[in-house]
Amino acid sequence: MSFERLGDVLSQKDFDTNTDLLGFFEKVRVVVRKQTGVELESVRYKNEIVTVTTATATEASEIRLRHIQIENSLRQQTKLVVKRVAVAVA
Repeated sequence: MSFERLGDVLSQKDFDTNTDLLGFFEKVRVVVRKQTGVELESVRYKNEIVTVTTATATEASEIRLRHIQIENSLRQQTKLVVKRVAVAVA
């Protein structure tokens, strides 16, 4: 589990409530699972960049291969600005 500074979380203007943020994170998980079959460890959204964490490097590579499809799906389903999807390994 990763922790963020409170000021960073409060400055996210794209979401009105925490439920909007949780709903967005769930959509990210569903889109990634549908496109790649990978279960995510964590999801973060900051500065219009979605950062996902996977358990293995193989899963991270699968997401990197399909990042364009994932980004397009997120833009269509959420109507948010998603500049890119970044991947990290836990």
